[in-house]
Amino acid sequence: MKTRLLIALCCFALILSCDPLVLENNTRVLVKGSVQDSNGMPIPNAEILVYAKKGSGIPTTTEIDKNMLGSNVSDAQGNFSVTSILARDDEFTVEVKSSNEFSLYVYQTNTEEYIPSDLIFNIPTITLSKLSTVDFNIAKTSSEENTLQYNFRYVADFCFEVYDEEELDVNESLCPFEEGFGQNLNLNNPNASGDFIAPLGSIVQFNYSLNGEPTQTETFTLNQDTYNFEFNY
Repeated sequence: MKTRLLIALCCFALILSCDPLVLENNTRVLVKGSVQDSNGMPIPNAEILVYAKKGSGIPTTTEIDKNMLGSNVSDAQGNFSVTSILARDDEFTVEVKSSNEFSLYVYQTNTEEYIPSDLIFNIPTITLSKLSTVDFNIAKTSSEENTLQYNFRYVADFCFEVYDEEELDVNESLCPFEEGFGQNLNLNNPNASGDFIAPLGSIVQFNYSLNGEPTQTETFTLNQDTYNFEFNY
């Protein structure tokens, strides 16, 4: 269940706006920063996208409604710079992504209210986490008429940071962000299987209740690129 930003879409949506996007075509800004992995090693060739998405209130990885302003890739040292048209927008956004092996990073600020005096947005060093795929299989093996309620809780595979001028707004940011899903299993629907993605090295929580009894919790650390989780009841 590759649910990148799915929970964020539900929890972070704002009221839509029909105001037109204001572009200052005679003004350019520079977006600068660097990107590394969780071991502090630079990530070359990461894609850097600068765009505005007026009124949507949420960052997404799709191209729908995006107003692309500029793009580039990081160099061998992980450094990047993007020259962009200035958009007067409450969702001036920089998206940093590498291969599907790494997490997504999204930076957002409000250029309706603030623009750096030197027209340079200096983004703090970005860390993209290596990802692990969890393949899970939950199977009923008992002959008894058992029921099972379960859910997984884990760290999402993205980081969304909102800046108020040059200060991180921790209340509006989603980094790290916990997401999850669950299901009720019974005789008519006894088994479950699938997959989801979370950062390598993070801890996944598996909560379950058998036949309505108090909830039990198991945890496991994602120490492999592909982690197989089996549970029988």
